[in-house]
Amino acid sequence: MSVSKVQRSRDAAAAVIYAVYGTKKAMKAGSVRAAAVSVVGPRGSNPVVWVMETRSRVQESVQRRNETINIIQSFSPDELDPDNPLDVEKAHAAGLALAAKMAPDCDVVVATHTDTAHVHNHIIVANHDRGTGRAAPKAVGNAWRVRETNDDVMEVFGLKVLGRDPVSLSRDERVAPSGLPELVRVSLRVEADGGSRGNPGVAGYGALVRDEAGTVLV
Repeated sequence: MSVSKVQRSRDAAAAVIYAVYGTKKAMKAGSVRAAAVSVVGPRGSNPVVWVMETRSRVQESVQRRNETINIIQSFSPDELDPDNPLDVEKAHAAGLALAAKMAPDCDVVVATHTDTAHVHNHIIVANHDRGTGRAAPKAVGNAWRVRETNDDVMEVFGLKVLGRDPVSLSRDERVAPSGLPELVRVSLRVEADGGSRGNPGVAGYGALVRDEAGTVLV
């Protein structure tokens, strides 16, 4: 069984460095923290190149503030042993499967960690959908939709479906320094106008509500 948690980050580099290397110092030394890493994108398997590509695509829209949406997928040690290579491989495959279901046309980095009591994935989704040219699907940032899809993935992999328990992270991850993706508020923009024929007179007004990507919500 596994639990999932959704975060957003304005800094793709910080998210990837933490998930893949742990720290900038480790990255410069070529030391990889993750037990398994997959980079899904058009420019190869280098995580740093992935970051550059993601930033380039996200910056095509001035309305996007977040460069990535990050999902933490954490597995129970009763089912997957962090010291068992086959279990680690299974967890990593489950992370790729969840990413493919949630954001099939987005570039993704999946990093599997085994340095805590439980295996867990950091699934970093680029906030750019290559199919639409817009931001990543809204469902990626919706914790409930992610959990529902994650439950489907667990069934496919023969793992138990979890209830409503929160994600359990190590103390090091909870208080991690720079490199931990920051949480940000979702911004909405209201565009409103009105007018009248005479004062007093017949009047009317209208308004649009847009999300960060410029999509009309209401």
